[in-house]
Amino acid sequence: MGGFHAVGSFGDALSRALVASQLTFGLRLALAGIFATAGLHKLRRPRAAAVAASDFGVLRRPVVAVGVAHGATEAVLAIALTVPIAVVGFVASVCAAVACAGFTLLTARAFVAGKTFACNCLGPSAAPVSRATVVRAVLMTLGALLAAVGALRGDITSASARDVLVSVGIAAGCIGMPYTVWLAAQWNSLRRRLDDETDWRWVVAFHDGRAVS
Repeated sequence: MGGFHAVGSFGDALSRALVASQLTFGLRLALAGIFATAGLHKLRRPRAAAVAASDFGVLRRPVVAVGVAHGATEAVLAIALTVPIAVVGFVASVCAAVACAGFTLLTARAFVAGKTFACNCLGPSAAPVSRATVVRAVLMTLGALLAAVGALRGDITSASARDVLVSVGIAAGCIGMPYTVWLAAQWNSLRRRLDDETDWRWVVAFHDGRAVS
């Protein structure tokens, strides 16, 4: 019985931690930052967004107006996610979850089909749809669902200034950590390529002051 009680206590503590106000509002802020970045990019380059929508099979052909509307919708959603009103935060989080779930399905379908077009999601990157794109969409969906639960519980309505600062830190970590991992992976890939392509005989000879024929 003691073991079951311990497991139950751990599960209860974990569930409380997952819907803690600092965490859930931090997730809302992180999602707001992501949607703001995505929305502004699409507003600046609506044709690229429309082309991506066509590549995903959402449109038969690129329509610039759709790219503008998509960007504007994401920008509005980003603002709504930061509003410290429980109902607004809940509705915005649910909308974010639906959008992220839809994007998960689109990216997963494209990845499984072997399509290699650029998704133009967050910026002018030419990187093709990949497993990382799908994983990111799944994590965003889960984050939005947790944020919706937190908003429903009034995560920020009675929060202190310290709680808000902690939430901002959580948001910064959620956004910054994936990019840090990506940069580390890019650096490791570059290092390996340099190791493979460099003629180290010339490097050693230059260091020793010798000529290599």
